[in-house]
Amino acid sequence: MINLRELLDFAAEKCNVDLIDVVGKCRNSSLVKARIVYANLAKRFTSCSLAEIASLLNKDHATIVHYTKKGGKCVAVHGGLIERTCYEFEQRNGGRVEAFTDETMSLSGLLSANKRRLEDERQSSLVTLATVKHVIEQSKEGWLKAKLMPIVDEQIERRRDLLGLRGNLSPKESESLRLLS
Repeated sequence: MINLRELLDFAAEKCNVDLIDVVGKCRNSSLVKARIVYANLAKRFTSCSLAEIASLLNKDHATIVHYTKKGGKCVAVHGGLIERTCYEFEQRNGGRVEAFTDETMSLSGLLSANKRRLEDERQSSLVTLATVKHVIEQSKEGWLKAKLMPIVDEQIERRRDLLGLRGNLSPKESESLRLLS
């Protein structure tokens, strides 16, 4: 498991500055650069809160937001250094990189797992929507059908498009509809 101190050491090493100076108050550009690299490493490779990341630098969470904001000045100016350092850190510590909650998963493994999780969530929501549609169809309230069916149909089509199903029922959806009938 990667800890914050390890990331701070790595950032200081890559920016050729002393660790003691990085956690100090000096606003020298090379020290600020090391802090920016550390903040981006910590945000990417740990599940620590912004306040926890900031505490090692004797700063507050707003500083970490500033250092890591996508499209922000810090990332725009130091983006190449940040990406190169993140890549080097992952290469050096690949099997140990903690990615949010899984200590043994690499970043590419985490990306695959998140894609599978997202697909499962979409699949589950599609089944739920199919169930809702079935209940609405069984309802005797005409106004309910008139108001809700277009919304449910639109959401079902959206989920099917996201899953690449486009008109085909998935096995889970078919099974749930069969059980409801």
